[in-house]
Parts: sequence; structure tokens; C-alpha cells
Amino acid sequence: MQRLYGGVPDAVRQEPELLALFLPGLRADVEVFETYAPLSARRVQCPVRVYGGIDDRRPKPELLPGWQRLVEQGISVRTFAGDHFYLNDARADLLADLTAHWDSVAEASRPDRVSDSS
Repeated sequence: MQRLYGGVPDAVRQEPELLALFLPGLRADVEVFETYAPLSARRVQCPVRVYGGIDDRRPKPELLPGWQRLVEQGISVRTFAGDHFYLNDARADLLADLTAHWDSVAEASRPDRVSDSS
């Protein structure tokens, strides 16, 4: 797990008791990721913004557009400097992007902005 994601801090890895507390949750996360199977073939109906780290090894940034197969509308992809845990260093930029993206989605979805196609 550490080789793939690099998410366990050295301080945790060096303390056996702390590591023993940390590993069950990490293993559960990885198990969900590796065994996930969708419950239906239904596609997501809302706008989707996909995020990732430029240096992530799993999933690699070039695979992020693959989320489109699960979404009815177009998706948008945004990457940040960093690996799988890019959000630790890019937290402010990620939150600003999330806010701007959802503000634009909310604005486009306002009833007075939606045109009547009939």
C-alpha cells in the first residue's frame, strides 16, 4: 500500500502501536477500492468534476477522463501538483476550485437561467 499511495507518514510507520491502529482503516479503504462493483448500470445525472494529482501512480492522470463512462453529461478534469495525496499540499487551491465549480453549476441550474425547450 505504501508503495502505491505513499500515504502512511513515517512517524506512523515507525510506531508499531500507532501503525496497528491505523492499518485496519487503511486496509478497509483499499479493499473497498479493489472490490467495488456498481449496483446498476445507471449513469450519474449531474455535472461531475474529476480531480487528481499530476504525479499520482494510481490512478494515473491520463486515466481520469475515464470517469466519463459513468456520467451522462460531460465531465471536467482538474489536476494539481503532487501524488495521490495532492490535496494535502493543494488544499486551498482544491477548495477554491470546488467552490468556483459548484457556484457555476448552481448558477447554470437556476430556474430563471434554464430555458424552456417546448
